[in-house]
Amino acid sequence: MSGNLNAKDNVYVPKVYSKKLDELIEDKNTNNIAVTAPYDSGKTTMLKSYFKNKENKYKWYVKKTNKFIDRINRIKKYFFFQPNLLANIKDYEFINIPNFFNTIGDEENQKASSKDGEKEDFNTENDRNKINTEIELEKSIIEQLLYKPNTNKYPDSNLSRLKVRSKSSILYSFIYFIFVVSYLIRLFGKSSIFLWFNSLPIWNNYIFQLVSVAVIGIGTWKTFNSIIHTISHIKVHASTKMGPVELSGDTDHDKGPVIDLFNYYGDELQYYFHRNNIRVVVFEDLDRFNTPLIFQKLHELNSNLNKSGNSITFIYSLKDKVFSVKGTETSAAALKAKFFDAIIPVFPIHSYRDSSKTFISESEQYGFVNMNSENKENYFKERDEELEEKKASGIKINEKYLKGLGLYIFDTREIKNIISETYFYFAELPLKMFQEEKGGDSNAINKLLAMMVYKNEFPDDFDNLASGKESKLEKFINGIADVKSVLINKEVEKNNEKINELNSKIEELKSKLVSDTDTLMAIRM
Repeated sequence: MSGNLNAKDNVYVPKVYSKKLDELIEDKNTNNIAVTAPYDSGKTTMLKSYFKNKENKYKWYVKKTNKFIDRINRIKKYFFFQPNLLANIKDYEFINIPNFFNTIGDEENQKASSKDGEKEDFNTENDRNKINTEIELEKSIIEQLLYKPNTNKYPDSNLSRLKVRSKSSILYSFIYFIFVVSYLIRLFGKSSIFLWFNSLPIWNNYIFQLVSVAVIGIGTWKTFNSIIHTISHIKVHASTKMGPVELSGDTDHDKGPVIDLFNYYGDELQYYFHRNNIRVVVFEDLDRFNTPLIFQKLHELNSNLNKSGNSITFIYSLKDKVFSVKGTETSAAALKAKFFDAIIPVFPIHSYRDSSKTFISESEQYGFVNMNSENKENYFKERDEELEEKKASGIKINEKYLKGLGLYIFDTREIKNIISETYFYFAELPLKMFQEEKGGDSNAINKLLAMMVYKNEFPDDFDNLASGKESKLEKFINGIADVKSVLINKEVEKNNEKINELNSKIEELKSKLVSDTDTLMAIRM
């Protein structure tokens, strides 16, 4: 749709990503997956499209049910302008917590602007801001998970939520009430005023009797179920001397200990996953808050959920530099590799360097330009078509580079991740780039490995490089020409000195030459 700023869910997903995600989600030992790339590299679009395609692989009866639900919802919206009556059946959930206006501020800038006498106060205030942010993030995540419109699906929840009863539910309750009262009158109404009511021919109708049994049976079950859940709530409230829990966290930690909301609402979260079909939760934009501790808490939450019998996978969409934490002995690459069970780098087909293509493709939709720009979807399809050819082409990393890296990188997980990311990028780059006979570079695979090492070891600088900001690597590469020029100039100067020295010797020898023949003959004699 022209002008739609939301992430799409209908783009082509490269096979290397879809197969890997299928494999990881099915693996019970893989519970925390990272999808990494710079901002605006298509992470959300890829994930949304992947899960949308995954819905086509649901069981046939689930797909039929979802189609029926969509039809019912469309009818309700068309005639009554009201929200959806039913929610689609799906096994994934997206949690998006945008941070459009960062209120914490940049720590380095604040340090630079703070006075020497205020450093201690600044650190205290900064720590307080970080804790407040973590609590607010926890609260937002829990709210997006637990505050669902269908509260009847979670009758044992202790959260205080407004229960909206639909008109159909009220109508059914009214019919149930009428049937129960009617049968009570028929059974116990012996007075003459009820004789006409008891003698109605409808009581002997077979269909009416079946409907009555069904209505009363279902209604009695719902009533009994409601009573059971109400009694359990009364017991909980009586034992804890409290009413329904409200989702909140005291962010003023000077007043007392800070509440870990994931632990505090742990039972609610386990109950939520136990009662629904969600098995994959995708977290977006958490890295924008610059609070790495939230990932540690989510890791613990995932572990607790899976220990309780659920099989839940968390997918984190983020930048590589999220674990670039100052003051730690462990490198960002090692921290990232230890935290996640698997890491999938999204190949950034577009960047600030070719943003003109986005301008052209968007203008095409309005008819401002001719339809002749490069199609990104075709790009990935072409890479998929030549993937097998790549594998059979014999392109290999030179072993000397691997041995050289082994002298500096020791963490096994980190090594595995670097090689894995090299493969992902290799799969999404054109084959001709690696073939010298087609104008490529036979050393390209080794250069790609070097870039993946740099991506993992220096994520901050790699992110600057990808987003067009000032980068140390770019400075170094651009400075190579200057270094070459300096070296060449030095060699030229040395050679010129030698030439001048030789010319001086030649001139000296020339001065010693004898031009008179008689004198020369006398010398010879």
